[in-house]
Amino acid sequence: MWNTVLSVVNNSFALRPEVMIEMIRALANSIVTGFLSAYVAKKKGYPFILWFFIGFFTRIYGLIAIVGLPIKKDESPEKA
Repeated sequence: MWNTVLSVVNNSFALRPEVMIEMIRALANSIVTGFLSAYVAKKKGYPFILWFFIGFFTRIYGLIAIVGLPIKKDESPEKA
């Protein structure tokens, strides 16, 4: 029984080297676009962590979205 289970696991789709390489590339791409989106968001005055996750999950679309947003104005009243 265990031999059958182990043979199924060893022949699994996810354990093939080319699949693992593509999964690592996809994860690296998501991390890079997440940080790029978060960096641009921080420079424009938007929350870093929120835009990291938006960029991480939507990749290039999140980066395009934050680039298209205007720079946030400081809404607090000025001190004289």
